[in-house]
Parts: sequence; structure tokens; C-alpha cells
Amino acid sequence: MYRFDLVDSDTASLHPGHIIVIALDSVRITGKLAIKGQSDLSYEEPPESTIHMALPFKQKDALAVAVRDDKGLWPERPGQLVHWNP
Repeated sequence: MYRFDLVDSDTASLHPGHIIVIALDSVRITGKLAIKGQSDLSYEEPPESTIHMALPFKQKDALAVAVRDDKGLWPERPGQLVHWNP
């Protein structure tokens, strides 16, 4: 099971790695990947797909992946969230 740093809107910009931004569309929980150093977010997809998209970036540059979940939507099945303090 994966473990991810949990950041909020205030601490996300301080995190040294990539961020998965969790949201809710009209039907499901979605995720978008914010790659460190790039301004564009990926497209919305299920959280598991966003994780799989993030893993090659994590392996390539050895930066951690965090989750920004401002509404408490993160489902437990993709992994455990651990509070991150800058």
C-alpha cells in the first residue's frame, strides 16, 4: 500500500514534490496531478489512475508525492495519508 504526504491549500506550495489534487465532480472522486515545476495540471481521472501517472515522475526525479484533499474525499483504497508538516 502506498503512503502519501497529506497537504492542504496552505502547505501544498511548500511541499518539495508532486501533488495529487483530489476533487469531486458530479459523479465521482477525481484526481489531478500537479507536477513540480510545471504550471498545468493533468486531466481529471480516478485517484488510482492519478497515482499510476505520478509514479514514473517520482522514480525519475526522486521527489515525494503528496495529496491535497481539502474536502476529506480521499478513499482509503489507494493508500494511506500521513500529515505533512513543513
